[in-house]
Amino acid sequence: MEQMKFIVVVFVALCGIYSTVEAQDKVSVAVYYESLCPDSIKFITKQLYPTLQHENLNKYIDLKLVPYGKSSQEFSSEGWRFICHHGPNECYGNKVQACALSLSKDNSNIVSKEVVGYINCLMSKVDKDSNPFTYPTKECASANNIQNVVQIESCANGTEGSTALQQLGVTTQSLRPELKSVPTIIFDNLFNQEDQTLAVDNFQKALCLKLKNRDQIPECQGSGAGFSTPLKIVTIASAVLVSVMHLY
Repeated sequence: MEQMKFIVVVFVALCGIYSTVEAQDKVSVAVYYESLCPDSIKFITKQLYPTLQHENLNKYIDLKLVPYGKSSQEFSSEGWRFICHHGPNECYGNKVQACALSLSKDNSNIVSKEVVGYINCLMSKVDKDSNPFTYPTKECASANNIQNVVQIESCANGTEGSTALQQLGVTTQSLRPELKSVPTIIFDNLFNQEDQTLAVDNFQKALCLKLKNRDQIPECQGSGAGFSTPLKIVTIASAVLVSVMHLY
């Protein structure tokens, strides 16, 4: 009987640990990319944005978007000058997105749903080969309820946009290890090549693997993530308890 009491106490304790550990904190997701990069466009429009449409997943993401990539910058008497991976048009696209992000931030520093939709639209609608080049700022603003598009365009065409992009450059250039490809996706402020490889092809699965309560999220079922560690503990404890009960 004493053994039985001991097993029950252990089982209850493990369940308590499970309920505590399974309380899901937000996962930090930082995406370093470029406005005209084909791979960046593919990731945002085919992986990131569709995943964010699932409220069960979106509510667990603390998203940071950094449109700078492999650009470089230098300061002169005329202000900041940028050289971008896909040319001057990309510099402008980066500035538009940097301004949209900067102007939308509140005290919580959260990227709003409207701005995420706006950036997804910019990435999906842009034609980098158009002549003359036009960036779909107004079209995408209308489609995503962005009210300050005039302010965004003014920012992108002035010193404010250069300052916003320069700050994203500092953030990008401070990455360790250094940024080598775009897009680069970082979970919880720590770069991991396995996470990167998976996220580029299946961001939803990569995110699910980071969620402690993934077993409770329908969108994570069949992701290949399997049981989370706390659930494994409780499952094993349950089996042990059942086996012991059969002895009495």
